[in-house]
Amino acid sequence: MNSRVTNPESYIFSAIIYIGKDNFTSNDVAKILIERFSFQKTFFKAKAFTYNQIQRLVRNGLLSKVRKVGVYQYSYSRT
Repeated sequence: MNSRVTNPESYIFSAIIYIGKDNFTSNDVAKILIERFSFQKTFFKAKAFTYNQIQRLVRNGLLSKVRKVGVYQYSYSRT
């Protein structure tokens, strides 16, 4: 089975729109990918995929990243 995803940005943005909040974490997006979109990966692989794609979108300027206070986690928002 091919594990590559065609057009991964569309999966990420669809999950962000489905979340419907201004701020979200990569774990929120990974949960939506598995539950809602039947993403054929384990939760840890989905988290890694989501994190890598979100970092790519941050570098391109489509998302902004803010570190959460007291937790080693980032909160993302659309720009």
